[in-house]
Amino acid sequence: MAHFEKIFKFCQLPNKKFSAYDAKSVQDLLLKWGLKGNMSLDVFSYDAFFKDCDKDKFVMDFFKDQDVQAFFKISPRAKVWTFDGDLKSVRLQVEVVPATVVNMEFFDKIFLDGLVRESGSICKCYDDQIGDILVSDELRKMLVSEESDFWDVFSDKERGEFIFQIFKHLHRRTSLSV
Repeated sequence: MAHFEKIFKFCQLPNKKFSAYDAKSVQDLLLKWGLKGNMSLDVFSYDAFFKDCDKDKFVMDFFKDQDVQAFFKISPRAKVWTFDGDLKSVRLQVEVVPATVVNMEFFDKIFLDGLVRESGSICKCYDDQIGDILVSDELRKMLVSEESDFWDVFSDKERGEFIFQIFKHLHRRTSLSV
């Protein structure tokens, strides 16, 4: 009897709209933060029942899927990661990330603790190279260095939240030294 392994198949949903993302205020902020034109949002559906125990297979199948590869876009400015479709030598590590925080009030403490001024300007610090990141402000330093005076503003549990990981990733992408 042959063993049939489940393969997740993905399909891009090209007409999916994101009203919050498309809002002028959001687009203005993306421009201000250097993200406009360097990111895109795409939605894919999949065809099989997903269980947590399938997470590694699900992610690997996602990147192997021909439809996904056809829509995958990499910013030519990023020059950080390329994808040639060959995942045979890739070691995949999938981690479940909690997403219990669902609003931006989560970040209010950066104002209370002095990382960001009431005006919205970020407190500066002396330039420091930490890995591949040029750190020029206290917020960036808090995100990447345990040596930061502000490291403990967010607990380890809060740093593990999906919204914090997205924030850290976006802040990191805008700060890679060239």
